[in-house]
Amino acid sequence: MEKAAAKLKLDTPLQLTSERTDYELHVCATAVPGADCVVAMFVVTDLRFGKAHSVARLFADLKGGFFAANTAADIAGATSGGGRGVDRASQDLLDRLVAEYGSCKLAEVQQKVDDVKTVLQDNVNRALQNVERVSDMETSAEDLRREADIFRNSAGRVKSKMRCSYHKSTALLVGVAVVVLVVIIAPTAVYFSH
Repeated sequence: MEKAAAKLKLDTPLQLTSERTDYELHVCATAVPGADCVVAMFVVTDLRFGKAHSVARLFADLKGGFFAANTAADIAGATSGGGRGVDRASQDLLDRLVAEYGSCKLAEVQQKVDDVKTVLQDNVNRALQNVERVSDMETSAEDLRREADIFRNSAGRVKSKMRCSYHKSTALLVGVAVVVLVVIIAPTAVYFSH
């Protein structure tokens, strides 16, 4: 921090990055007009802030709004513990700046892209699951087709056996009927022929 403080010059923003590099600290010191003091303004941003907004513009808006909302006497009095008036006067400014700069359009677009990407990934996963299901159904259909062919062949063999059995039974009945007729008719014919 001491090295960074040594680099701090009036009205020149200084950018510091956290060790984990997940946020940046921007510092700008400004002399208070009409008073013998300096105000240090700190802004903490995420790493994407600079892609969507200008840090210099943010500090310009912060300085302009701060000095418009607070008098030099109020600011000088805040250094001796009387900062409640400065806090209250600056709250609306801070709320407005957070509303304006707090929503990063790029982050919003990135979030929407991430949401769409998630939906697309879900759709791809569902499509892959459907392909697997269709593949399983095709395999099942092929198995059923093979079983149907086996059943049809078995049914054909059974039908053929039954037809053969029917013909044998018919031939046997015809043979028995002929024998019975011969047994009945032959003695009668011999009897009437004498």
